[in-house]
Amino acid sequence: MKDENGRIMGVDASGLLVANSGNDLP
Repeated sequence: MKDENGRIMGVDASGLLVANSGNDLP
């Protein structure tokens, strides 16, 4: 799965931080 920035979630620490911010949580 990829976030709105097109980064692979769960791989890039930055993507995880964005997910923790509640920006792209299910």
